[in-house]
Amino acid sequence: MKLLRLANTINSTSAPYNQFSLGFKNDFEQTFCSLFENDILLDERIINYHSNGSILKMFKILKALIKENNYDVIHIHSGVTGILFILAIFPFNLRLLSKTLFTLHNSWNVLKTRNQLLNFIVMLFSQKVCTCGISSRNSIPKFINFFIRKKTVPIVNGFDHQ
Repeated sequence: MKLLRLANTINSTSAPYNQFSLGFKNDFEQTFCSLFENDILLDERIINYHSNGSILKMFKILKALIKENNYDVIHIHSGVTGILFILAIFPFNLRLLSKTLFTLHNSWNVLKTRNQLLNFIVMLFSQKVCTCGISSRNSIPKFINFFIRKKTVPIVNGFDHQ
């Protein structure tokens, strides 16, 4: 399996890296693309790109990765990177939306309004939405649940990658 993972950054407390990527480093090919430069050294088995905080550079990286690879799954961990992914596949690669998974890592009420809006848009376009815990799932407003409830699944936090 070939996976593209999108997140804002990778640091020592990064759930997309520590809880999701490390546990599968030996199982399939992973490409991790982050908006900001990483604060830690990544495992050598995980392909990594970052745009050093540049939205335009991230967009270009995503366009190139999509053109050069046939990903089985695109796992999105932030509204910003999700929107950039949607823009990068528009209009000729929209079929990739059927391979997307969005993970909401927080409760809805702790997100800034901007991030709520971006996450909502990405959730609408994603094939599947996972929340980190039942409380995160329950925090999503009823209006948004009306659109995404059939494709939303809570998952238990924590993954022992050792």
